Amino acid sequence: MDIVIRVAAELVNLLTPGEDRGRRYVPPEGDERTAAVGAVLRGAGGREAQRQGHRVGVDADDRGARQAGQQPDGWAAGCATGLAVVLGGDLYDRLGVCTAPRCDRVYVDTSRNGTRRYCSTSCQNRVKTAAFRARLS
Repeated sequence: MDIVIRVAAELVNLLTPGEDRGRRYVPPEGDERTAAVGAVLRGAGGREAQRQGHRVGVDADDRGARQAGQQPDGWAAGCATGLAVVLGGDLYDRLGVCTAPRCDRVYVDTSRNGTRRYCSTSCQNRVKTAAFRARLS
């Protein structure tokens, strides 16, 4: 389930306009969008999910046989189901929105104590550097 949730968060970040690590973010369109979605599905979570296809609703015949724009509907259903399970259960607070200024990317908190506040080390470093500079002045 955690793989599906991570993929869902990556897709939300990829396909949603806004701000990413202090910069304006515009999602890709057309063929670039198709390629980017395919890369997410084949990426870190995608490889493991493809290996365990039955967990995300991908039939054995579909694994690797389709191009990026033709991913099985199982991904959409798997992501929706995974998010519903997390949001409706005790782990809802493990999904978050980055608290860094000028960043609205989402993340899945996989830390042991559930205290993650930033989408990336980059955002965490930006906030800490700004606080350090503010103390110096």
